[in-house]
Amino acid sequence: MRDAILALVTRHCETLRQEAGEIDQLITIGIETPPENLMLLARLLHKLKGSSATIGFAEISALAARMETVLESARSDDREALLCRLNVELQRGVQALSPAQSKLLERFQNG
Repeated sequence: MRDAILALVTRHCETLRQEAGEIDQLITIGIETPPENLMLLARLLHKLKGSSATIGFAEISALAARMETVLESARSDDREALLCRLNVELQRGVQALSPAQSKLLERFQNG
């Protein structure tokens, strides 16, 4: 069972990097134009938040949640700068991830 969980977490790390890259790209090109970019960014952040929490990457999930909140509540003139700052943290965090950091995997190693 531990090997199956390790494989799942390893795949998730790869998926997180891909999704974080898509988020980075959207923020870099500007989230306001076209308007669909806002909806896509919101979906990507929500997905990243939930899947990261499930796999046991709480810090990544929390960053995505903060970005989601900024996207939903900040004034548009503040939003882009705030998202850029949080995105730098997100990108660093995702690039530094390893399966060994997963709380899910930790439960199976210790159980």
